[in-house]
Amino acid sequence: MVATLNFVLFRVIPGDPAALLLGGARMSVSAERIEAQRQNWGLDRPLFPDQILDYLSATLHGDLGYSFKFRGRLVSDLIWERLPATIALVGLAQLIAMLCGVMLGLYAGWRRGGAVDRIAMGASLALYSTPSFWLAMVLVVIFST
Repeated sequence: MVATLNFVLFRVIPGDPAALLLGGARMSVSAERIEAQRQNWGLDRPLFPDQILDYLSATLHGDLGYSFKFRGRLVSDLIWERLPATIALVGLAQLIAMLCGVMLGLYAGWRRGGAVDRIAMGASLALYSTPSFWLAMVLVVIFST
């Protein structure tokens, strides 16, 4: 469902993707070149079922296409390049979270019913029930200012 929503959202935005990525209004790109790019990407075919089924099939097979930002580079290659750093950051964050959680849990258990116990329980319930993507956006705003 998320992949389908992703596909649909990028198809309903205004403008021709081929014209925008070839330079848009900044450059004068010939109509022939735009049409050739549309055919190359399959944008000249029917949206449903051809384009969406091709998109879903390619995504399921790991073919994420080429990056628009890093021209000519495969998206999967870019992901693999950054995966070790991502795993290191996630691993370190998990280790810190576990250590802090265990220490706070031990202290709250030792002082059962105290202020630290009530605050830790309330904070953990609030954070556990908060969607991680929303919490991440809030933390970015807090720490970026």
